[in-house]
Amino acid sequence: MTSKVAKKLLTDKTPLISRLRFQGENNMGKTGLLVLILTVCVALLGVTVTNLVFTLIDRDNKSSEEDTTPKSNRPVSNQPVSNSSGFKEAGEQLLRGIDLSVDPCEDFYAFTCNKYLDNVKIPEGSTRIGTYDEAQVVVDTQIVEFLDQDDNDTLSDTEKVVKKVYKACVENSDGKSEDRSKFLNDKLKEQINGVPLLTENWQQKSSLLEVAAKWIKDFEIDTVIGFDVTADFKNVKKNALYLSAPSFVLPLDYYIKSTFLNKLDSHRTRIEELFQKFANSIDVKVDKEKLKKDVNELVSLEIKLAMNVVPNNLLVNSNIQYNKYNFTSFQKDYEQLKEFITNIVYDDVKREDLAIIVTQPRYFESLNTLLNQVEHRVVYNYLGYRYLLNFKDFIGGEEQVLIKAITQFSTSRKHKVSDDDKVGCVGTIKDWMPYGPGFIYVNGLGNDMRQQVVDDIKLQTKLVIEQFLKNVDSIEWMKASRKSVQAKAEELKSHVNIGYPKFFEKAFDGDYKELDQYHTQYINSILDDKVESYFDILIALGKAHQKTEKLGIWGKDVDRANFLDSPATVNAWYAPELNSITVPFAILNPPYYKLDYPQAYKYGGQGGTLGHELTHGFDSSGVQFGPDGSLSGNCNLEYCTWLNSDSIDGFLNMAQCVISQYNEQCCPLDTGNVHCANGENTQGENIADIGGQLAAYNAYRAWVDTVNDGKEEQQLPGLDGFTSNQVFWITYAFSWCMKQEQDNLVNQILTNEHAPGKCRVNQVMQDIPQFANDFGCKPKQALFPPEGKRCKVWTGV
Repeated sequence: MTSKVAKKLLTDKTPLISRLRFQGENNMGKTGLLVLILTVCVALLGVTVTNLVFTLIDRDNKSSEEDTTPKSNRPVSNQPVSNSSGFKEAGEQLLRGIDLSVDPCEDFYAFTCNKYLDNVKIPEGSTRIGTYDEAQVVVDTQIVEFLDQDDNDTLSDTEKVVKKVYKACVENSDGKSEDRSKFLNDKLKEQINGVPLLTENWQQKSSLLEVAAKWIKDFEIDTVIGFDVTADFKNVKKNALYLSAPSFVLPLDYYIKSTFLNKLDSHRTRIEELFQKFANSIDVKVDKEKLKKDVNELVSLEIKLAMNVVPNNLLVNSNIQYNKYNFTSFQKDYEQLKEFITNIVYDDVKREDLAIIVTQPRYFESLNTLLNQVEHRVVYNYLGYRYLLNFKDFIGGEEQVLIKAITQFSTSRKHKVSDDDKVGCVGTIKDWMPYGPGFIYVNGLGNDMRQQVVDDIKLQTKLVIEQFLKNVDSIEWMKASRKSVQAKAEELKSHVNIGYPKFFEKAFDGDYKELDQYHTQYINSILDDKVESYFDILIALGKAHQKTEKLGIWGKDVDRANFLDSPATVNAWYAPELNSITVPFAILNPPYYKLDYPQAYKYGGQGGTLGHELTHGFDSSGVQFGPDGSLSGNCNLEYCTWLNSDSIDGFLNMAQCVISQYNEQCCPLDTGNVHCANGENTQGENIADIGGQLAAYNAYRAWVDTVNDGKEEQQLPGLDGFTSNQVFWITYAFSWCMKQEQDNLVNQILTNEHAPGKCRVNQVMQDIPQFANDFGCKPKQALFPPEGKRCKVWTGV
């Protein structure tokens, strides 16, 4: 269900046409998970404990004059303190991070997050923890509680499938590593006659491209060719197949830049150790020198494949990536891929109706040459290596430790659970059957609560879009393109997917026909009594996912209301080829939102999320796509856009300001080979952060003036003196609090379109002067730079 070009609010890690997404980041060990769940549960306890927490926090804050004296001349609220439970809980959330010893005008991230960063612990088996990670664990834990119940009598078939997969997933973690290693080796023999370096007198069984197609259809393993299915950029009513470079286990820079030779050497050593230990588990003796040679050749192939990939910063122009073929013309122009394309399509599909779009022609030209030069033995060793990584939960012990080390920077989807982690099992199911756990989660919220939240978000969306358009009206260089902006924004209003897909509604009342009909492929295969083992269930799950969400929709009509992910995912996204925003119900939780929290909190968190996704429609990618999602306007080698020439110049100047600012100022690391964010790679997300948060702020002020009759909201308990405007900014910053190990931070800077959390706070604040005004910052303080040193993002003032 994942659009190749969907722009997510949070860091994400699934392969896309022109970038890499990060998904399934909560890969936590059991111990770390328990620590995290306990931490979150404490934060969410009832009123009695909440009052005690506030008392202790307040007492702690008042115990030291040095800690409590504000370091800025911020304005102080004269509104009364609210005693409502929602305001109390909102205050408790923010007090988890605030450090009053820091001047917010110098480092707002430290001011908002220091206490959180000091107290939170990165769970065992993970490399990071942030406030939105905690939110995902809360949501997944609620799903676990449902799945652990015994009653199956009144469930939909969809829920029964989820329960069966969950039960098998949890039980799988209790197996013996050695036995499952032998089982997995048997499966490899079935697939490719085994891995050559582990198989005496190995003989090739099937052609490489036949295997590559089969593994995509059956397992979604993209070994040498990457793929996705989404709307045809120039015929947006139909879905097309996009062929691209595959995902890689390491960031591309690790393969091609000499500064990362040590990382590559460690990678090579771990693969060698993995095969040695796997060989021991399956009672196969391997010659160490021969193994070393085989692994060196394997990694050499991996490097050569990576070196032929076009870097993300050269893939800004979507029109250059659009190289369209029909089924016949593709086979003519890419004769070497004929075996791949004929094996990846389903037999019951009319092939003449299928569109194929090649996003990186250079990669495929090089791939053909490379595969003709490399011995088949080397290629199949590489396939075996990728297979083991994909099915890592079917081996254990020391091999598991090595695989975790090998895949710690992986850009491929993480769809498996480890360490008997029930929450991880829910994450696995969400990856392969997004609407199943999504329905379970949303159904548990109750009809009245759901509708109130949806109505609240609809009003918020309306105000954010209105204020964004007002901001655009203030831009001189956008005069000639304002009608185009308005047309796109107006069309977008009717394609904001809030909470859950519409076909859930009947199922909420017990009519499961539409819900189960959507999941027919899953129900028919997984509820079959013959499908019992977790491995067989997982294979059936993957095939059903392909037929329901991926290859099965190739050539079919586009559904602009498709959520593209699970309603139980704490994230939000904009899809330019659909011109749609999706706000899953799971993100409507702290740290972003809760129905009874103050509007300042909700607009600072969820309002900023809406503004962020809206602004993606007008970032360096969004300005290439029109109201219906199609590539629009004039296309040339520099840009494809509906902006006129004057507006293009103004937009490029605005984008360059943001690029330069992040290149020079977003530098969270002072050791190692990587120090600063790549402003070019992160420009789209940075533009969305700045422009979106400004629109959200103005929307909040519009809510105060119109809906609340100009009355300021009451204060939050524990945050005495803080104005509602200040709460707005604090909420935004708190949502980006994250503790990261250095390798995780380096990997984010190298591979992710999102800048680190500190930059997403401080850089944004310095470009929005309303922040400085609300906190009483003095001119030339870090977050109140001179007019000429801030970037005006989608505003003329």
